[in-house]
Amino acid sequence: MEIDVSHIPGAQNFIADDLSRWGQQGAFPHGFASHERFKIDLKVLWHVRHKPSFVPPNAEIPWTLPS
Repeated sequence: MEIDVSHIPGAQNFIADDLSRWGQQGAFPHGFASHERFKIDLKVLWHVRHKPSFVPPNAEIPWTLPS
C-alpha cells in the first residue's frame, strides 16, 4: 500500500472539505457513518512502520508461497 498525502483545494475536493469543517454535531456529511471513521495519530502516519502487519492481527493470506 502506498499513502500519498497532499493538499487539494476545497472547491475540487468538496467531500473532504465538508468533513474537515464538520462541527461534530448532527449527522456526518455526505452519508458517512460513525463506524467508518477512525483516528490515527499524525506521528504514526509520519513514521510508518516498514514491517508489514495484518489488520486484524488474525487475518490470513489465502495463498501460500512456493517452496
